[in-house]
Amino acid sequence: MRKYFFEVLTILLYGGSMVFFYECVRFLAKRDYVASLVLMFVGLAVIRAGSELARLAMIERQ
Repeated sequence: MRKYFFEVLTILLYGGSMVFFYECVRFLAKRDYVASLVLMFVGLAVIRAGSELARLAMIERQ
């Protein structure tokens, strides 16, 4: 059961990071570079957390 929980959370975190990157591009189009930079770092942190959960899901699978 934990394996599926980790897999679902991984997918949600990857999707959430894509939303942050989309918003980052929108702020770049508005020439708001500081907000875009902050959103890029948040997106990278979320994708890092998703990759760690994906690693845990792979360990649970064994």
